[in-house]
Amino acid sequence: MLKQFLNHITENSKFVGSNQKILLAVSGGVDSMVMLELFRQSQFDFAVAHCNFQLRGEESDEDEKFVKEVCDRVGIAFYTKRFSTTGYAEERKVSIQMAARDLRYRWFDELMRAEGMDLLATAHHLNDDLETVLLNLVRGTGIDGLVGIPGSNRNIVRPLLNFSKTEIEQYAKNHLIDWREDASNQTSDYDRNFIRHQIIPQLKKLNPSLEEGFLTTKERLVGAKDLVGDQIALLKSQFVTENNAGTRINIQGVLSTSSPSVVLWYLIKAFGFSFDQCKTIVLPHETGRSFYAKDFRITIDREHFIVTETKPSSHGSVKIENGQQLVNLGNASLSIELTEKLPTIEKDPTAAMLDADVLEFPLYWRNWEHGDQFVPLGMRQHKKVSDFLIDQKVSLPEKEGVTVLLSGGKICWVVGRRISELFKINDQTQRAIIIRNIQ
Repeated sequence: MLKQFLNHITENSKFVGSNQKILLAVSGGVDSMVMLELFRQSQFDFAVAHCNFQLRGEESDEDEKFVKEVCDRVGIAFYTKRFSTTGYAEERKVSIQMAARDLRYRWFDELMRAEGMDLLATAHHLNDDLETVLLNLVRGTGIDGLVGIPGSNRNIVRPLLNFSKTEIEQYAKNHLIDWREDASNQTSDYDRNFIRHQIIPQLKKLNPSLEEGFLTTKERLVGAKDLVGDQIALLKSQFVTENNAGTRINIQGVLSTSSPSVVLWYLIKAFGFSFDQCKTIVLPHETGRSFYAKDFRITIDREHFIVTETKPSSHGSVKIENGQQLVNLGNASLSIELTEKLPTIEKDPTAAMLDADVLEFPLYWRNWEHGDQFVPLGMRQHKKVSDFLIDQKVSLPEKEGVTVLLSGGKICWVVGRRISELFKINDQTQRAIIIRNIQ
């Protein structure tokens, strides 16, 4: 097993160089105690961290004492922390399992930063992986859920992932490795334990080599996932554009694929949208229809799905006094410059060149509102800002970010888009004010 362990580590790109410091998450169970012994025999530079979640009274304290004694006996650096797991779960209204997961990984991150450690090793094994896949399958999943637990992700490595529970226990017995049993693992109170004790034994009646068959299937699925990733990357390069205004996805491009809802889900799932939402989004809808995830919105525009972050709109008004050179509204800024030397009129939508003697201070800068009107440059009649934005084919998410600059109650600039005819410079202009939109 040691040879297989070393081969697995050698093949894992996370393990590079002999100078890496590794933190082992050790509970005291057979899996983590075998991992500790394998690392010890391999002479890696490592330390041990133990979490006492205080969920089983004296048993939890005995687990902590046991792991500490083993580490002290063989000269391994040992860290431990006690958590008020039940209180944390109640305060945040999450399950005990989720609370324990949040607490331990947060502490591991803090400890690794403080001690200059490179990797965290956990003792997940093949049966954990199989249970995870079966749980995902029952709850509903795509190919990502069917490939189970990754061998490594971020700074976490799982060097026992190719070993079955039986192999680990046999190794412990053969090498006289002590461990402690967690009584909660023998119950069927939790979903994972139900899969472990009720479902997997029945499946093994169909195939006694269930773990080996799963390992072969997983290898194929991982390959299939990589192929899907390559294809999605290609489609993303063809259909998706990103800028400060959001992410635009070509609608016809998505609809032309064999599975539009699946393709769209891969393109937007990172924003928190579900597959069920994607199945609805790709149906015919009127322009302007929006769908929401927790922090993002996807809007159906004329030719694109537009993903933008949902932010509370700011309809406050900013006052600009004469002589002021910089003003802020939310995350945007305007710079203001007075000049008597009239420059050539710029064709820059981020800048407005206005007649200083026509402007009335103070100016006011705010989000546009329905009912706003102005006389667009080159026209003689007033036009609603809403109609102007429609003519400019400004999408709904972009409209919400449009602001206007007012002088004497009149709009002199739809910021970043068009100045008013009433405030333009002309042959009689003596002084100009140049206002630039700074993102």
